Amino acid sequence: MNRICKTKKRICKFVRYLRKEFFFPIRCNIYFCEQEKFRSSKGGFCYGIFFSNDESNGRVYPQIYIPVNNALFQIYISLCHELTHYFQWYFYDDKEKSNRSLEIQASKYANRILEDFCNYYCKEPDNTCKSCCGN
Repeated sequence: MNRICKTKKRICKFVRYLRKEFFFPIRCNIYFCEQEKFRSSKGGFCYGIFFSNDESNGRVYPQIYIPVNNALFQIYISLCHELTHYFQWYFYDDKEKSNRSLEIQASKYANRILEDFCNYYCKEPDNTCKSCCGN
């Protein structure tokens, strides 16, 4: 099995885990793009983007974009980070907190989610789990 198929299977396994562990009150579309990173609206680069369902832009559901031309760990951590932004948006935390505090919270939760995935979902952490989850 080639590397791309293995990576795709691991990402699907991780997404199934997220869907099982978390409740998503509003559908959130996730798109995996053949890139390494995106240019952010502030001019820098980022490894994931979250868009709320801003109807003025024609989005009915929130959307997350994740580049997949990275290490598996980077894909996982970016997805968890952007999902945290989804929940911040849903619970209106993004209106009450500063951008800096939202980013700090998203980074902390992303690490915690990924740690839980490794500790509880991977029955026997092996070299594959360690290499994909950074442990």
